[in-house]
Amino acid sequence: MNYTGIIGLTIFSIITVALILIIRKKKNTEAKYDEMQLKYIGNAYKYAYITAITMLFGGIIVAINTGSDISPYVFSGFLTWIIFISVMVFSLYSIWHDSFFGISENWNSYLRVCIILSALFIGLFILDFKRHYYGNISLSTIADEFLFRSAVNAALAISHLSFTIMIIVKKIRNAKEKS
Repeated sequence: MNYTGIIGLTIFSIITVALILIIRKKKNTEAKYDEMQLKYIGNAYKYAYITAITMLFGGIIVAINTGSDISPYVFSGFLTWIIFISVMVFSLYSIWHDSFFGISENWNSYLRVCIILSALFIGLFILDFKRHYYGNISLSTIADEFLFRSAVNAALAISHLSFTIMIIVKKIRNAKEKS
């Protein structure tokens, strides 16, 4: 029996719980938002919703116009990308406007979390790719299973890398504004 998925899920769960505990330990206060930050959070939700609906309808229109049946795995991968792109729109907009869950109070801890998670998901993506590439798997299996599983790992890696880049850019921008 192949325990790779179970081991990966266990490692991911342990790392996630550890990171949550570290962040909670360092930060005992709730994030306080002013009216402007609440406005930006509302805008971020609005843009994320519009992104998700537009991409979903776009995907449905493409599927109808091509007339081809979409595999459940490929469709699941597509939905995964829609969710992650919407989350990225919300998160990046909120980070840029200093209204992402009190991130402006502790940039460094969020940056460390994003770097660790980026490395983890890139590693999982590479392992998954190697497993499919070096295993003698048919093209239909790759199109179904690999696209779905790898879509999740790739989406998580890309989203956390983009969060890392946005936090670094935001830190540089704030440093320039202070000087």
